[in-house]
Amino acid sequence: LPDQNFHSCLVGRMTGRKVVATYHGALDVSRTRSALKARVVRRFASATVAVSESLAQSLRAAGFAAARVFSIHNGVDMERFAVPSRGRLRAELGCANGTRLVGMVANLRRDKGYEFFVRSARSVADRLPQAHFVAVGEGSPRDLEQLQAETQTGTASAGRPRLAKLICSCSLHQPLISTSLKIFPIVRR
Repeated sequence: LPDQNFHSCLVGRMTGRKVVATYHGALDVSRTRSALKARVVRRFASATVAVSESLAQSLRAAGFAAARVFSIHNGVDMERFAVPSRGRLRAELGCANGTRLVGMVANLRRDKGYEFFVRSARSVADRLPQAHFVAVGEGSPRDLEQLQAETQTGTASAGRPRLAKLICSCSLHQPLISTSLKIFPIVRR
């Protein structure tokens, strides 16, 4: 929910309850309204959780009390991703079994850095025409079609059911592609 941390802190303040705020993405304080909401969260949250150390550092830099900011990485069921798929995804995409797949898994939002993925795909495809680029994420069909048209060498797919299949099948995936946020440490052992 947009502004859930802000609203939770207001309700917590009114009811005398403790609130733990959680940030999954960058904190935007460039606009006055956003800065005001962040100030409310800084002041009234009992603790603040970030999904990466990089994000936790940015919260501390934005004035959140260091002693109340914690990193808790997202969890991933490693067994689901352990056995690589044997060419099924490539067949579904119409690619030969040995085709190099490069994938990105992220919601279709500007802050996820898809523009870097698209630029990189174009550059790599010029040198390695046999490479195929796959993007999986939540987004509108129009956004997905635009992404596919921009790469002209890949496939865009909405939804999460294909996530494990994509990650198991790719030669390279998102953490090797630069994005605007640097909040990748999702898989932890």
